[in-house]
Amino acid sequence: MTFHMAVGALAWVALLLGCALGAQGLYTLRTGRLPRWYRRRDQRPARPSAWLFLLMAAFIIMINLPQAMDWAPRLGLIFKTLAFVPMVGYMVLAVKQARQR
Repeated sequence: MTFHMAVGALAWVALLLGCALGAQGLYTLRTGRLPRWYRRRDQRPARPSAWLFLLMAAFIIMINLPQAMDWAPRLGLIFKTLAFVPMVGYMVLAVKQARQR
């Protein structure tokens, strides 16, 4: 297995992780509660947590999609640069949520 193939495989694993986080965010938005595997002491308000999950998923997917799909370098650079928009949104929401505690 070459290095390029290994990096491509890891990019697909990261895409699956991003999709799982996105599914968890959509579930939390839809039901209004966190999934049952969260312990009671880890419970947070559901709606801000759902948006945090969705923004994190968007960032992971936007960073890894150009590598997994083997896009042109310039297109990948543009896509990775745009990935910082959900990251900034994630950081703003995380700081806002931390101040409310």
